[in-house]
Amino acid sequence: MNPEGFRFDAATHTYYDAEGRELVGVTRRLQQKGIVDYSHLPANEREYYLARGRAVHEALRHIILGRFNRDYLDRVPDCAPYIVAGETFLVRSGCKVIFVEQRVHHPLLGYAGTIDMLIQFGDWLVVPDWKCTKAERAARIQTAAYTLAVPYLGSQEGYIYADQPHRRLAIELRRDGSFRATQWYEDIEDQQVWLACLNEDEHSRAVIENWRSRQE
Repeated sequence: MNPEGFRFDAATHTYYDAEGRELVGVTRRLQQKGIVDYSHLPANEREYYLARGRAVHEALRHIILGRFNRDYLDRVPDCAPYIVAGETFLVRSGCKVIFVEQRVHHPLLGYAGTIDMLIQFGDWLVVPDWKCTKAERAARIQTAAYTLAVPYLGSQEGYIYADQPHRRLAIELRRDGSFRATQWYEDIEDQQVWLACLNEDEHSRAVIENWRSRQE
C-alpha cells in the first residue's frame, strides 16, 4: 500500500515523492553504507536467499489478507517451513495486524521504505520485521528507520495511533517451522546510526564506522 502522492517502482525498487523526486530507500541505503553486507556470499547464494525471502514475505502477506492458497506450500518446499513459522507466530501471538507491506515515507528526511507489518500486540504497537535467518544487528537500524517514519502515517493513511510510541523487534523464521521473536530493540543509538546513513559529513561517517567496528 502506498501513501497518497507517493510512488514505488517495484521493477527498480525505487521510491518517488509526489513531485517525482527519487527518495532514499531504507534497505538500499543500508547496503550502500555497509550496514547490511552480503558481500561474503557468492552471487548465486545471495540471489537464492533474497528470492526465498521475497517468496516468504509474499506468502505471509496473503495469509494475513486471508487469500492464501495452501497448495502453494507444496510448490515451494524450500520456503514452506518459513511460511509455516510465520503463520504460527500470527496465530500464537494473537496479534492484530493493522498494516501489511505498508510503504512509509518520511517527507522531512527524504526517505521511504516498506514495513513487513504493523501490529497491535497486547497493549503495544509494534513494527516487526520478518527474517528467514538469524536476525543481525542491522535489523535494529532498519526498524529504527521505519518507526521514525510511522508518525507520518497519520496524515498519509489516517492511522489513528501514529503519534503513539511503537516498539521494534525481529521475528526469526526457522527451517524447522518454528519461530523466535527477538528481545525489544530499544537502543537510541539505532536511530542515530540511521540518521548518520542519510548524511555524508565526517561525523556521520564516524558514527557508522564506529557501529560497524563493534559488529565484527
